[in-house]
Amino acid sequence: MNFRDTRLQLSFFLILIFLSAIFNFNNIYFLKVLLLSVGSTVLFDLLFLKLRKVEFFPPTAALTTGLIISLITSPTLPFYEPVLAGGVAMFFKNFVKIENHHILNPAGIGVLSISILANHNVSWWTVSFQNSFFFYVFLLLPAVVSMLRLKRFKITLPFLFLYSLLSFIMNPKLSPLNYLTDPTILFFSIVMLPEPMTTPNNARRQIAFGFLIAVLSILFSLSLFRNFRTSDPLIFSLLIGNLIFYRLR
Repeated sequence: MNFRDTRLQLSFFLILIFLSAIFNFNNIYFLKVLLLSVGSTVLFDLLFLKLRKVEFFPPTAALTTGLIISLITSPTLPFYEPVLAGGVAMFFKNFVKIENHHILNPAGIGVLSISILANHNVSWWTVSFQNSFFFYVFLLLPAVVSMLRLKRFKITLPFLFLYSLLSFIMNPKLSPLNYLTDPTILFFSIVMLPEPMTTPNNARRQIAFGFLIAVLSILFSLSLFRNFRTSDPLIFSLLIGNLIFYRLR
């Protein structure tokens, strides 16, 4: 494996986030969701590559996807949920394409599909407890890959700006800084939002993509959509954005 691969570098930082959560919750049993998620994504990816008769290559993308799934899937859920989420993610990665391009964020569609089928919300358990500088350091490490190496800051920064501004307008009891530094929002905007295979490469379209996801995230969190169960406004908005921009890359 090439350790200069951005996917491996991102995976390393995601493992550090997971370990920081284990340290915080002081429960090594939670490692099961990591093993189940990563194991299922890698195995399903290898199986689907075999079915597609694609020459073997290291499943680094599957590794990254599995790690993301483990970070937002509650370890208290039945064992088959992270496994199924990994299977759905790899199915979409391998088979749901247009002109050989991915359409939907694999981790997003995997986790959201299973949460809707099982009728529960997406859990951001490893990225929602940060309340100290120590834990925030781990949370921000993936930005080295997504914002610096992959240069996806033109997606992340517009999203953070507009999301925090709109959130403040909707609820001025908190300052924009509270929304801007929310651990869940930061993880989503740094790790999931700028995934390179399902987001635009053009600079102007990246900015537009970030703004769109911010608007949709606020929109789908309104009580107006209470009966329209999305399970998670952030991930649902991301997938809608993927669909809108799949030909605008």
